[in-house]
Amino acid sequence: LPMPGAEAADGLKALFVKSSGLVENVPMTIESVNGKEMCALSLQHNSYYTVVSKSIAEAAIKASNTKIAAGVSGSKIIKLKAKVSSGKVSLTWTKQGVYRMDGYQVWRSTVLTSGYRLVKTTSGTKLTGKIKTGVTYYFKVRGFRTVGGKKVFTPWKVLKVKA
Repeated sequence: LPMPGAEAADGLKALFVKSSGLVENVPMTIESVNGKEMCALSLQHNSYYTVVSKSIAEAAIKASNTKIAAGVSGSKIIKLKAKVSSGKVSLTWTKQGVYRMDGYQVWRSTVLTSGYRLVKTTSGTKLTGKIKTGVTYYFKVRGFRTVGGKKVFTPWKVLKVKA
């Protein structure tokens, strides 16, 4: 892409503009082509891209991240279910909401209000683990996504399981 205006190369950023209006940073280098400085982008697919000043890009990314974070924290874990068999529990759940999750945390305790420990962080929506027969367990599941370098979580969904 040609360099926009007389902007210095270190004052520019490239952005991918999604159909939803959200934006993402795109790796960009400045190369000389036939004596002219050009913006070279690492494109993952054909779509809409733009090269703008860093201040405009940072404002757009911040607004986009704010929207994504609100969408993730507004999503919910639903249909959390357990199947118990032979000292094992299989948990399954689904996510309500349109925002993608990077993963899910599954926590477990024998007391509803305290003592939870992380069982596993998984990218899927099911988990199988060992449990002791005759013990009541409480499982908590929440989704997360890293937005702007920070983890954003969905609310917890809790399930009581009798082994």
